[in-house]
This record gives sequence, structure tokens and C-alpha cells, in this order.
Amino acid sequence: MVGNRSARLGLFFVSCIFGASVFNYRALAQGSQVPSSDACSSTPAPAYDGIPIETSDRTELVARGLEAAETAKALLIGSDALRSARWCPVEDAAAKAKSMNHWRNVVAADGGALADRLANSKADTTIYLIRVAKGQAMVSAEANSRVTPNYAVIIDQPTILIIAGYFAGRPNTENILGHLVLRGRINKADGKTALSVPN
Repeated sequence: MVGNRSARLGLFFVSCIFGASVFNYRALAQGSQVPSSDACSSTPAPAYDGIPIETSDRTELVARGLEAAETAKALLIGSDALRSARWCPVEDAAAKAKSMNHWRNVVAADGGALADRLANSKADTTIYLIRVAKGQAMVSAEANSRVTPNYAVIIDQPTILIIAGYFAGRPNTENILGHLVLRGRINKADGKTALSVPN
């Protein structure tokens, strides 16, 4: 486990990944199914009202990291979830401003834990938003409170998965990109996980 310095370096690293990327729809269709426009339009758009979970509590960060890693490995390493995903394009001004395209998965049940993705034209680096299998959080607003699933941001690279953020509820692109922090690394070859928590 490493400390705050690595978290800051991870944020710089993550922000550089997408700096000069150009995106297209064709590359994003590889390895998954693209539903018809009717299927996309008939699936209700989700509420992108999630908020970042920013805590310095080591116990909570370790627990969130382990849950996120377990879900990420189940969905993104040796899994049929990616192949069975059905991605619909999302009109997203914040993504376009960063030269990115945003897609949402319209598959129900377990496959729907792969919620959203942002990926570059080379398809060698992709950001996934995943619903953490066991996690829920209470979000309080001025008028009322609600229980919502927890989400994690995972950056998929050729040999590793990077855990890059935790959210209560499904965040929008601006919130995702504005709160990228190195939280952990998962080796795709053996599934070994190294979490980054403050000292």
C-alpha cells in the first residue's frame, strides 16, 4: 500500500491518459454488441446524480477498494460481461469537450453492473463505471435521503485495471473526470490487487 503522494501521482497519470485522444464509434463497438436505436431509445436514461465519496478513513478505503476490486475482476477479467454488454451512445457535452464519447450499457441483471464507459479511438484505454456488487450508500439531501448503489471508476489498460474513484450513485462525466484518484491497481494476469490508502 502506498500513501498520498502516489494518489496525487496517480491523478496526474490518469489525467494524461486522455489528454490528446480522438474518439470514434466504430472502435467502441468491438468486443460487444450494439443494440438497435429502438432498443436504446426505449431504455430509460439513468439519473446521473451520483456524488464522489471522499474520505481519508483507512478502514473505509480498504473496504471500498476490496469491494471494487472484487467486482472489477468479476466483470472485466475473463468474464462474459463485456461480450454481452449492449452499449448505447449518450449525448454528453462534458465528454465531447474532452474529445470523448460516452456509452451506457442497457443490459439488465448482473451484466448491467457495467454501467457506462468512455474509451479512446485506439480502444487501448477505457474508463468503466461499474456498480459495486455489495455496496450501498445513504445520500442525504436537504429535503430527503435515499439509499443508492455504490459505483467505482475503473481504468482498463492492457495489463492492469486501475481503481480510480468511488461514488454514491451514478455520477456524470464531469464528476468522474473531476475526481480521478489512484485507489488501487489490479494485475490482469493473476488478479493481484494493491490498494492505495493514506498513511
